[in-house]
Amino acid sequence: MGIPMNGLRDMKAILANERKVGGAVEAALLRLRSGEEYRNVCIVHIDQLGAQYYSVGFVTEQGERLIVNVHDISVISAPEHKKNS
Repeated sequence: MGIPMNGLRDMKAILANERKVGGAVEAALLRLRSGEEYRNVCIVHIDQLGAQYYSVGFVTEQGERLIVNVHDISVISAPEHKKNS
């Protein structure tokens, strides 16, 4: 089991320090406002300008890479920091 996360700020911190802390940010479900759902995603990048987060990049179970605007995200369920074994 990984370490639970509380928001984009936590996810961004893990991704920014990945060389030091290792691992990845995984989520059980990412649902868009359009109704599309992606299970077991790996979040690879969060873009920020000033204090505003504006996009999230992730990889799906099928290996598809997507970048979405944060306003298009409805739910990120059970995000966790998973460390390398």
